[in-house]
Amino acid sequence: MAEQTLRGGAFWMRPPQSWDDPYERWWCNELFRADSKLRKTKAYGICWTSRSRDEPIWRIYTTPGSAEPAIRFKTTAGKLIAWANAEVQTHHGKAFLGRVRYWPEEKLLDEAKTLRAGPATAQVARVAARALHLKRRQFKLEAETRLLWIETNNVQVDHRNLPLEGLVDQIMIGPTTDPMKRAEARRRLLDAGAPMASLKSSLLYHKLLEP
Repeated sequence: MAEQTLRGGAFWMRPPQSWDDPYERWWCNELFRADSKLRKTKAYGICWTSRSRDEPIWRIYTTPGSAEPAIRFKTTAGKLIAWANAEVQTHHGKAFLGRVRYWPEEKLLDEAKTLRAGPATAQVARVAARALHLKRRQFKLEAETRLLWIETNNVQVDHRNLPLEGLVDQIMIGPTTDPMKRAEARRRLLDAGAPMASLKSSLLYHKLLEP
C-alpha cells in the first residue's frame, strides 16, 4: 500500500462506508440510512494517529501473519490545514480536521438519533463531520485525528486525492527483528520514489537486536 501511494503521488480519501472496519460501516449505516437527513452527504476521509512509539499501534497496522514491517507516513496538522484551505477555494465542498472522540455504544446510538433528526440545511456538512469524529470507546488506544472532505450532492466517487507533495515529513519503516525485511522494505520504498532524506527505520526493537 505504501508503495502504491508513493507511485500514485497521493493518499486516497475514501468514503467511510467503504472502510474495512466493520464498526465504521455500522456507524455509517446508523448515520446515513434512508430516513436520515444526512443521507445525501458525501464524505471522504483519511485517518492518522497521534501516537508514534507504541508497539501495539505498530502491530495494529501490520498485516496479520505477515513478516513485512508496517510503513508510517508522518505529517503535521498545519500541512493538512493548508491543503484544506487551498482545496475549498477551488472545489465545492467543506473540509474538517479534528480529533476523534470515543464514546460508549449506547451514547453513540442516542447521538445518531439526534443527528438523523435533522440539522438546518446549511449545517449538514458540519453535523456529518461531528458524527464522523465519533467512534466506539474500545478504539480509544488509536488516538485518531481525521481529515474529512464533505460534499452534499448526488454523486459519490470512489475517492478524493490528497497529494503527497509538500505533505509528508517522514516515512518510517516499522519495527522488525529481521534486518533483511527492513532492508528490502527500504529498497522498495526508494524504488517507488520515497525521498532518501525522509526515510527512517523504527528503533523500537533495537535493544533486542544487540548482541
